[in-house]
Amino acid sequence: MISPAQIRAGRAMINAKQSELAKVAGVSLATLNNIERGVGDPRASTLESIRNALSGAGVELEDDGTTQSVRLLSLSRPSAYETYFASQRILELIGPGSLLKVDRLLFFARWDHAAAEGEDRHRLCLLIEGATRAVLFDQVNFSLGGGARAAEVAGILLAAYTLHADRLYYLADVMEDTTLAPLEETVRRLRGLAWLPMRHPAPLIDVFDDWHALVSTYGRRHGHPVAALAARLGDGSDSAGEDAAMQADVDQAASVPETPAAQDASVAQDALGAEEPAPADPAPTDALIETEDLAAEDDVAADTDGEGDSERPGTPEAPGEAALDTPAEPDMAIERETAAEPSDTSDMADDGGLEGDDRDPAPGADATEEPADDRSADDPDAPRGV
Repeated sequence: MISPAQIRAGRAMINAKQSELAKVAGVSLATLNNIERGVGDPRASTLESIRNALSGAGVELEDDGTTQSVRLLSLSRPSAYETYFASQRILELIGPGSLLKVDRLLFFARWDHAAAEGEDRHRLCLLIEGATRAVLFDQVNFSLGGGARAAEVAGILLAAYTLHADRLYYLADVMEDTTLAPLEETVRRLRGLAWLPMRHPAPLIDVFDDWHALVSTYGRRHGHPVAALAARLGDGSDSAGEDAAMQADVDQAASVPETPAAQDASVAQDALGAEEPAPADPAPTDALIETEDLAAEDDVAADTDGEGDSERPGTPEAPGEAALDTPAEPDMAIERETAAEPSDTSDMADDGGLEGDDRDPAPGADATEEPADDRSADDPDAPRGV
């Protein structure tokens, strides 16, 4: 009997949602929600379905009456040697509803030390890397020896390309028998090798067999997975050269490791080297100075020509030039002052500040003219001025 706490813990360990676990277990989301909250009395069959779903995802639930435990198998190696059951298990793990949540798939070939004399000793293996765990299928006798075995391999490849086309990789060399080494050591070694992207199965099959011979043998059989795989991906005539070039690039990159930080520093150094201050181009400045000098020379030449015309001997000055050069505003001011002076003088004479004979003639008046006699009206006996 499993508890609600164990179900919650197991689901959290594989980072699965309630809807994902409910779908794999075959129960409704409301039922799983009630069970995890401890509401109601679930059936034993429902709890068993949930246990099986978590177990398939690598979660082991145990309850011996005194201790409840939840464990996650981060690495697993199924011991199914029968290819039919193993292929069904692989399809479940890489399927769209799997709790494994596939990150990448690695196909590789190994030698089989237990193969009988005269039997094909190559075996096709698969490492499935998930978000929280990895599953290694290297103890299964996958091979291309016969139409049924080739159909199983082609069916797995067809499902892999259909569901995870951008996450497929392969190894370019045949491995020794990996079943003789412990699981942890084998997985660690596989992860340390160069994984090549597998855009087409031809490079993988050519590692231990012949892809074109396989297509020629089974590609024309109606309904055979090899025919379906070839129809979906083509014959792969150009994939071998592309993958060989990619392998050379991977080997070259592995020989000279460089971290992202070092790459950024190298790029920055190149950018700084390309942006070193270069001597400024004096051409635009010289052109500007030359243009200004030419403009100044033109102005000087124009002034010189004007002065030469005015100082040239024998050339009469055009009438009206002096009047044009004389500003008009000062003359207007003088006229206003001249017009105002007689009134001011009369005012001063009325106040007794000046005698009539002592007044200065108005500016611009003729000196021979007799001064005006303003006193005749007041004093008829006063002598008149000559």
